[in-house]
Amino acid sequence: MPLVSDATALVALGEIESIDLLRHADSSVVISNWVADRELRKFRDQVNLGTAEGWLRVLEPSETEVRNLIRAAASFELDRGEAETLVIAGYQKGKPTSVLIDEGEAHVFVRTVLIGRESTRNWRLVCLADVLHDLESDDEIDSAIDWMQRLLDGDHYHWAPAVRTNYERRCAQLGITPLPGTKRRRG
Repeated sequence: MPLVSDATALVALGEIESIDLLRHADSSVVISNWVADRELRKFRDQVNLGTAEGWLRVLEPSETEVRNLIRAAASFELDRGEAETLVIAGYQKGKPTSVLIDEGEAHVFVRTVLIGRESTRNWRLVCLADVLHDLESDDEIDSAIDWMQRLLDGDHYHWAPAVRTNYERRCAQLGITPLPGTKRRRG
């Protein structure tokens, strides 16, 4: 199942030099050229390594489709990276696809407008915490909690309220403990 990702989670992982953690995802990671070239330019070496190793693919979506989606979702204020991510996810044509979006408005747009349509019924909307849980359950990392805490303590990741609410609901359904939502208090 491809993991089509927007930049937010990758930027957070990039800040701790860990974008390559996603090489352990069950399938390839797919990002748009905009995400790769503009939003992840600071982490170009990590992106280039992923593409060279073959677990990260960069695709270019149709400019017309991206513009149309941004216009259609104007009230959700999708940015170009989010729109490109969603267009590329749409290219998966009925294949099970995980869509990693951690920005609040874009997450709400996918959950309330896109999910459930014929073209998106095989999508699984995820946040970074979901991916960390998956990696932990596959024994690829020791502790999803430790990884999330590392991101929070370094101020590299911030929960959008809509993402956090959806994540906590999913944890309750699955019977798992949610990852921390804030930085640990010190001393």
